[in-house]
Amino acid sequence: MQASIVDLPLLSLSCAAALIFHILTLHVELDYKLWNLGGVYLCLYGLLTHTFSLNTDLVAGALKALLLSVCFNATLTLSILAHRVLFHRLRHFPGPFGAKVSRFWHIFKLWDSEAGHLFLEGMHKKYADIVRYGKSP
Repeated sequence: MQASIVDLPLLSLSCAAALIFHILTLHVELDYKLWNLGGVYLCLYGLLTHTFSLNTDLVAGALKALLLSVCFNATLTLSILAHRVLFHRLRHFPGPFGAKVSRFWHIFKLWDSEAGHLFLEGMHKKYADIVRYGKSP
């Protein structure tokens, strides 16, 4: 008989691991460690796939590992968004919502433009003298 792919205690553990990871890395700049983190992530995914496929086939083990990684990533993303919007030390400064949650917002807004200074000047006119247009670590 084939084991079930959905394992609620493991999914809960994956969510808890995401929250713990977020709390431990709140004041760490991870931008320069992304390749290392990606390598660790892929190794853990491979290890989980191998471990889960010992009692079943490889596809079922990979699906179970995928489900755990999706749960981890979703929890981590929601935790980061909640922190940046509700608890961040710059949350009281005015600015666009997209700028509060991601650095990509600024890149997206200025992708085809060479007038970033005019865009920033417009945000100062719209919001205030101090504008939150990006997140800080």
